[in-house]
Amino acid sequence: MDFNSLLETAKKMGETASNQQKELENKSFNFSCQNNLITGKINGKYQITELHISQDLMDDKDMLEDLMMIAINQGINQVEKEKEENMKSLTGGLDLSSFM
Repeated sequence: MDFNSLLETAKKMGETASNQQKELENKSFNFSCQNNLITGKINGKYQITELHISQDLMDDKDMLEDLMMIAINQGINQVEKEKEENMKSLTGGLDLSSFM
């Protein structure tokens, strides 16, 4: 492979990565916790776009706080998993995490 081919491949990979990032930012991920006592949505920018809390939790502040953390972290983990899958598809499955 000559240098020009290598540059062209790198350019295409950069464009693909940019497109995947834009798609991810516009994607929505559902999260829920404890039999849907807390449900919501998070986007690829890690912004909570919806949050619903069951009335049953309103009297137990400690449980409400714990379940909110669990539910939101579940949403964040979904975004991270999608980002990892996008990177694997871009690199053909190579683990480049040590370079980042």
